Amino acid sequence: MSNHPPDVLKQQIQQQLSRLLKQLQDVENDKEMLDSEEEYLEIKRETLQQLEEFQQTLNQIGQNDEILRDDIRSFRMAVRAACVETFKTLEIIQMFAQQNTNQIKEKLSSLETSFRLHKIPESEFISQKTEILGALQKLNSPLTQEQEQFLKKHMNSKLKEFIENDSFEQTVLSNIKN
Repeated sequence: MSNHPPDVLKQQIQQQLSRLLKQLQDVENDKEMLDSEEEYLEIKRETLQQLEEFQQTLNQIGQNDEILRDDIRSFRMAVRAACVETFKTLEIIQMFAQQNTNQIKEKLSSLETSFRLHKIPESEFISQKTEILGALQKLNSPLTQEQEQFLKKHMNSKLKEFIENDSFEQTVLSNIKN
């Protein structure tokens, strides 16, 4: 680990983002254990509010730190994706935030193998593959023609809007406040 301030800041941002994403995932996973739907919605809303505050902090850092500007942009996109549930899989959101296209491609390969070996149901395969291909496309990683066709066939409106629209973030933040 470098002691260079931008590296330290980047690591702290990654840790905070991971913590918030894990918290959001835990809320979803533990939904059945909560006393009521209202309690679930309240906890989820609070977590989304924390993500919004984190987003605002990222905006301020991005304006003031030229070195981290690209990293901040990817973190902001990950927050945006989590807030509107573009990606359902925490692991994909984290890889997306780190702009790690190689790791995302490895996840895709592993997913395809699991499906071929009948280790996961088709619905889960389609959902995760669509998320992965959407993340790769948003990161400007080239897709094969077959992958592009698969993505077009299976992506939902949230993912499509996320991929195509950079001003999507303002809509997301205004929806969180409501």
